[in-house]
Amino acid sequence: MTLDPTARSVSVDMLIAFDTEQQLDFTAADELPSRERSQVREYVQSVLRRRSYLDFLVGEFSSISMEDMTAPLKNILRLSFYEMLYMEHIPDYATINEAVEIAKATLGSKTGDLVNAMLRHLQRDMATLPKPAFADRKKLIAVTYSHPEWLVKRWVARYGERDAFALMQANNQRPEYTVRVNAQRTSPENFKLRLQKAEVDFEASDWLPNYYKVSSLQPILQKGLLEKGLCQVQDVAAGMAPTILDAQPGEQIYDLCAAPGTKSILLSDM
Repeated sequence: MTLDPTARSVSVDMLIAFDTEQQLDFTAADELPSRERSQVREYVQSVLRRRSYLDFLVGEFSSISMEDMTAPLKNILRLSFYEMLYMEHIPDYATINEAVEIAKATLGSKTGDLVNAMLRHLQRDMATLPKPAFADRKKLIAVTYSHPEWLVKRWVARYGERDAFALMQANNQRPEYTVRVNAQRTSPENFKLRLQKAEVDFEASDWLPNYYKVSSLQPILQKGLLEKGLCQVQDVAAGMAPTILDAQPGEQIYDLCAAPGTKSILLSDM
């Protein structure tokens, strides 16, 4: 059975390629509608961000060890567990139905039945999920926060457990993107109208003018707002340095390690 590509099926394929070939190529989603392309990016990045913890849970709900699972089965389950645990706006039945379809199409009916049983089990036990329990505290932390053990050891030794936990929790958050309006090319009012037409949620910065935290970069890229020079991706913190510098006409300023040089661009706009 062949399925039409969807955000979930393409995400599974990309996660398999990452497992087997160490490749992550988002152009695999190019044929999907724009909204689904954004969904693929969120699925793949989020599953990889929390993979150690997801693998622990999958192992707890399965009679088959993770080592004995094929890459397609692992990644169908990783994605489905992530969706059911962290994406509350998506109904469980939608996740389960498509996961079973993908499993049956790629691995056969028996595997589809296995996926269905595991996800139904997860759905029933959502309020009482098993917790990682390892004698080695570093391994416990590594699995709980989905960070490699060597990094856990380094951060705990360097910062102490409390601050190391805070760093790992921050790493597991979905990144926020900020764009700066190029006032030489457009006005903030015009730019905000463009964001609204592109259906991008945004919030003005309290710290610097012309900076907006946006819900997604994909529509901004698709509408050509970056290509036309109407804005650039730049965190407010990065904009602070040129602002505090208070550069004057005729001064020579070196932007060391610039890549791609957004602080230099900001200086030239002042």
